[in-house]
Amino acid sequence: MQLNSDQWYVKWFLWNCRILDQWLNPGHASRRVERAMNKGTDLCTFFRTILLGTVVALLNLAVWAWVVFVLLVAPFLLFNVTTVAMSLVFIVGVLVASGSVATAVMGAPAAIRWVARKTSSAVKEAPQRAPTFLQVFGRYLKGVKQRFCPTITIKDNNNV
Repeated sequence: MQLNSDQWYVKWFLWNCRILDQWLNPGHASRRVERAMNKGTDLCTFFRTILLGTVVALLNLAVWAWVVFVLLVAPFLLFNVTTVAMSLVFIVGVLVASGSVATAVMGAPAAIRWVARKTSSAVKEAPQRAPTFLQVFGRYLKGVKQRFCPTITIKDNNNV
């Protein structure tokens, strides 16, 4: 089965591959993405990666939510509201200003490349219709029932 890299569930899979690589091997290259793009994978690994990567991402989100609570909500419960509000306004102002400058500096080249890519006169072939998520999930269930997970390959349309 060949999957299109532009499909949302393939992007979700690749995103989860990167999350798991960063969680299991911090500081190293994304081996799972390279392996999936070059050699392919099977549907069981595809869905296990989606499930495990999503769990890791949600746990990470829970930790960050706790940090935000401790830094932004707990001070209001413990200290004077006016003092905390003035401190937060100053911190948010500094973050917005520095974020705006960084976005303008780093985003300009990406925006220029995007405009050049969208205005190029290259005519692309009509893409083949990729299987939907429900079709892929149905094949996964069928493979689990038969104790055989079909091999899938991911076609990268961005580098064609």
